[in-house]
Amino acid sequence: MILAFLQNLWVKEPERARAILERESEEFRVQFIRRLLFHGGLTGKRIQQCFGDLTSIIIFEEATREISGDSKTICPPDPRHIAGCLDRYRPVVVLTFGKVASDAVAPLWKGRLLVCPHPAARQRDTVTKLQAAAEELTEWWVENYGMPAQRADR
Repeated sequence: MILAFLQNLWVKEPERARAILERESEEFRVQFIRRLLFHGGLTGKRIQQCFGDLTSIIIFEEATREISGDSKTICPPDPRHIAGCLDRYRPVVVLTFGKVASDAVAPLWKGRLLVCPHPAARQRDTVTKLQAAAEELTEWWVENYGMPAQRADR
């Protein structure tokens, strides 16, 4: 199992999203994050571009359950939420995207950790670093499991 953390979910109508997620299951919440991530924004596009088929076996989480109404708002990470995700999924590898997620996850996870830049970061080498992380993840997975990764349950 590969688990990835981003900093926080943001949508144009955070109150509506909160209301939906409060009445739905945890499985729905994880699918909701995935759908929004790959709905056309830069973050999802770059993750898909660089990680390709690997995205089908990664469970994507946020470093908090808080939801913001714009991309500039950074919600504080929730260590209890992160620890709960690590316990629930019991990943063999954890990816973090961006400094907020990386700084929050690193003290809580003692296993294999791949720290990646935030996919929407404006640095010129962001895509190159994401591609390098994807290559490292692929090589590690094949070396340890001897086969392409299988799709994770969602």
